[in-house]
Amino acid sequence: MSLVQYATDSQGLALAAEPPQARPDLAERNKKRVVVSFGGTVVFGLALAGWYVGDRIYAADATHPVNVSAPMTAAPPPAAFVIRVPAPQAELYLETASLGDKQDLRFLKQLGNKGYAAKIDHSSILIGPFTDHESLDRASRKLAAAGILAEESSRLEVNAR
Repeated sequence: MSLVQYATDSQGLALAAEPPQARPDLAERNKKRVVVSFGGTVVFGLALAGWYVGDRIYAADATHPVNVSAPMTAAPPPAAFVIRVPAPQAELYLETASLGDKQDLRFLKQLGNKGYAAKIDHSSILIGPFTDHESLDRASRKLAAAGILAEESSRLEVNAR
């Protein structure tokens, strides 16, 4: 068939004028699948949430039988399981002002030579501990006679076991 015959042939033009069968694009099909899958997941999740919330509301409204025939009393634990912990006792100290690192150490040595137990606590010097107020008062008078001003102080001793 010549080119002239082909150009004048109606069937040839009809075949040439028809667009070829277009296959759907693979990317478009995948996009559609993702959207449909996501929508299905959302619908399924909302259905489960609605079921759960509805069940919780129903359970909250339902009455549950309670047995009140015998009053409940707390039984004391057996004596073998009771551990008595003594309350922390306040230790009695005499407190003096701190004078500085070197002077505090020298003062602690002087107090130790005189028979007093002393220690440095934060910004003061603690002399003691004393077992009762009588021994504390005696030590306070003795220190005052030596020119050392000290006032009563108490600290809680917490023994960690």
